[in-house]
Amino acid sequence: AMYYVMVYGLMNGGAFAVLALLKRKGEEAESYDDLKGLVKREPLLATAFIVCIFSLAGVPPLAGFLGKVYLFGSAVQSEFYVVAVFSAINSAIAAVYYLWMIRAAFMEDPDERTEVSNLPVRGLAAVLSAFLILILSLVASPMIKVASKSAQFKRSDVPAVEVTESADENAAEVSLKE
Repeated sequence: AMYYVMVYGLMNGGAFAVLALLKRKGEEAESYDDLKGLVKREPLLATAFIVCIFSLAGVPPLAGFLGKVYLFGSAVQSEFYVVAVFSAINSAIAAVYYLWMIRAAFMEDPDERTEVSNLPVRGLAAVLSAFLILILSLVASPMIKVASKSAQFKRSDVPAVEVTESADENAAEVSLKE
C-alpha cells in the first residue's frame, strides 16, 4: 500500500500539473475540449500526461499497474474481498474516464481557444513526475519488498523505554526495559 500511495501521488501530481497549464480565455481548463490536440501543441507535456494517465489507469507495466496488483492482492490476502471487488470495479470505471482524456489529447484536433500557460515549474513537475513513474516501474520489486518489510514492523519489535526523573530537575534518565 505504501508503494501505491507514493506512485499515486506522482501520477496525480503529474497529470494535474499538465491540466494546470491549460487555459481557455484566461480561465483554468475544465472540460475535455481543453485537452484536445495537446500532443500537437505540446508533445513533451502530452507524453508526460499519457504516462501519468496510463499509470493511473493501471496499464501494465507502469508503476500504477504494479501498485494496484499489490494493493488488490493485499486486500484479498487479508480477506477483504468486498474491498478488492469494489476497488477493481472502481478502477475499471476510472479507466474509461482516463481513456477519454487520452483520446482528446492524442486523437482530436487542437481547440484554438485553449492555450498552454508558460509556467516552467508546472511543466517541469509534470515531466519529472512522468520520469519518476517510469523509474519506479523499473525498480518496483525492490521498493515493494522494502515497503512490505516496513509494514510488517510490529510495535513489539520496539524495545520498551523507561524514563525516570534524575536528581537534577532539568534532566531525566532513560533506560531500556528488558
